[in-house]
Amino acid sequence: MKNVFVLGSINIDLVFSVDSIPRQGETIEGHGFFMAPGGKGANQAVACAKQGLSTWMLGSIGNDALSSRALTSLQEAGVFCEGINVRPDEHTGVAGIILEKSDNRIIINGGANSSQNIEQITHIIQKNATEEDILLCQLEIPMDVIERVCIIAKKLGMQVIVNAAPAKKLPPSLMQVIDVLIVNEIELKMLSEKPTTSKQEIDRAIEELLTIVPAILVTRGAEGCIYHDQQNRYEQPAYNVAVVDTTAAGDTFIGGYIAQIVKQQTIQQALQYASACAALSIQSYGAQPSIPTKQAVHEFLQKDVT
Repeated sequence: MKNVFVLGSINIDLVFSVDSIPRQGETIEGHGFFMAPGGKGANQAVACAKQGLSTWMLGSIGNDALSSRALTSLQEAGVFCEGINVRPDEHTGVAGIILEKSDNRIIINGGANSSQNIEQITHIIQKNATEEDILLCQLEIPMDVIERVCIIAKKLGMQVIVNAAPAKKLPPSLMQVIDVLIVNEIELKMLSEKPTTSKQEIDRAIEELLTIVPAILVTRGAEGCIYHDQQNRYEQPAYNVAVVDTTAAGDTFIGGYIAQIVKQQTIQQALQYASACAALSIQSYGAQPSIPTKQAVHEFLQKDVT
């Protein structure tokens, strides 16, 4: 089976549930609070592992009380953690998440995520990866680390998938080694420098980026998703389910998509499966706790079909 190497952030999420976002100078009473493991990198690693993929996490944590909780969640999901570096001089990354009805707002302090051990990361990849494997990255760690590791992975013949979140400009040398670029509408707008308020505008923005990367996957929340490569275009509607917490929906979607690509399913099948993964995740609280297992996704799809 192919290995998936996930390079990215490892956080602990501090989640507050509120009826409305406080105004400037206002103190409000929240009606819920919990802590859960998160970080886009760790979420996507857990999402891949829960779909049965051989998954390696590459990143950094602090030497503090939060790190053991973050590490335990990855290990319990079956993620290989030899590529995680402990930074004694940094705290584990944290995210403050405010849940308001069906939406969220997030504040991140990267901590150890901002201090990566590039030598350890490249050693793990060069020792364990083959040209059959996948490197998956996001943008919550330093860009120079992402760029260097992606270039190394490409030289090894690996497939390079980059989720350009949060929205940031990508250096040309990184864009040139990406096989699949995954973005939402905000990230698509930033990278293409074109408006994305309508489907027609989204298509034009995709066409602009297809002059640089071979394939683009655009996640659109309740509007579903669009995949476009040099030959084909596919769309998949989102499943209509009750929304509780959207925190890790995109990360869960990506894990489901990659799982189906590894299993050599068609793009349309991969998008449908990934959408089912995301639909299940938004019905539960927490980032990693909400990520469904392979069995749960299959049961959901069987019910939907019938």
